[in-house]
Amino acid sequence: MIFTILNWGNDTTIAVAAVVLSFAAIIIGVYFNNKTFKHYKRHNILSVAPILDTSTHTDDTEGFTKLRISIINEGLGPALLYSIMFKLKDNEFVDSNDVMQLFIDEYGESSLKWTSARGLIEYTNFVIGPSKHYNLIGIDFKAGVDKKVVQDFLKDVKIRILFKNIYKQKGKMFHRLYS
Repeated sequence: MIFTILNWGNDTTIAVAAVVLSFAAIIIGVYFNNKTFKHYKRHNILSVAPILDTSTHTDDTEGFTKLRISIINEGLGPALLYSIMFKLKDNEFVDSNDVMQLFIDEYGESSLKWTSARGLIEYTNFVIGPSKHYNLIGIDFKAGVDKKVVQDFLKDVKIRILFKNIYKQKGKMFHRLYS
């Protein structure tokens, strides 16, 4: 009916219909291509996401106890750490040595040898690769030290790690230092 008003012939009508269908196909194709691209990008981001956790290892040999607390990346992508904080009660610490000093002040136990990951804390942008770990804290107990007291103290210490993945997306890990 509209074609009669415009005085178009059959050839013109077919040509206009073909152009309209072509533009519709292009618009639909671009829409679904964009949607698919977003899904692929999300898939790629999630497939290389770092998953951080803490790991505890205790070694009892010759009357001497070694306790190691590590950060482990259980994901498939690297984690770029840019902030580490320790929290105990209402206090926040950047250095785990301050946490140990609080323990010594509270319990008077200076016969522990405490080593911390100063390099990790002082230098930002530290990378932990997939399936890799980094020793965060090491505690060596001398004979006669009640390790249960230290372990109970460490259960109250929380750690917060802020990190980025390879796509510069931010992530965070909150965990008890010892569980």
